[in-house]
Amino acid sequence: ATGDPLRFYFDNESDELFDPIRESHVDLQVYSLTNFALADLYSVENLQFKVNIYEEDNLYLTGYIETQKYQEPYEDYPYPVTISITDGLSVLKDTKYQNDGEDYTGRTYESQMMLDLLGKIEHTSFYEYVNIYDDQMNDGIDDSPYDQTKIDADCFENYYCYDVLKELLIKYNAVIRQKDGYFHIYILLPELLHR
Repeated sequence: ATGDPLRFYFDNESDELFDPIRESHVDLQVYSLTNFALADLYSVENLQFKVNIYEEDNLYLTGYIETQKYQEPYEDYPYPVTISITDGLSVLKDTKYQNDGEDYTGRTYESQMMLDLLGKIEHTSFYEYVNIYDDQMNDGIDDSPYDQTKIDADCFENYYCYDVLKELLIKYNAVIRQKDGYFHIYILLPELLHR
């Protein structure tokens, strides 16, 4: 590792203050001891190399090496190289909203759509803190609007997963962010919208 081995970035690269998708990424700085020693990390598809970052025994972030961000300087070795790691949400920008090449069809719960989307980046669960309910919905402490609202999946034909995820979040004024290796969905506080 270099003298500055890890840098965490918890704000996405969007200029939009209230963007509902809050990506996290990490830059890992290491020395390459020969020319192009790390090139194999970047000669494969996305989601090839999973990375888990722990602080002692606690999972801090889970993600994947961003294969498209590889570059090395034209210098004598050893030289520092940045390995970029993403939580995976950015991969959804290039992933069609399909199931094994077929469009999703039928009415499905928003929570199942969320699981389908996060499943594309190998996450099988999420935590949700959204408390906006229709008059006809159950609104107890264990109730979720995502578990009670169905949507026609056909509405998202020809969409990319990133755009579908954004649509599922903006109607609740919610954001998604990874914390401790899990994705959390929560509402932006209304008072922040008036600043």
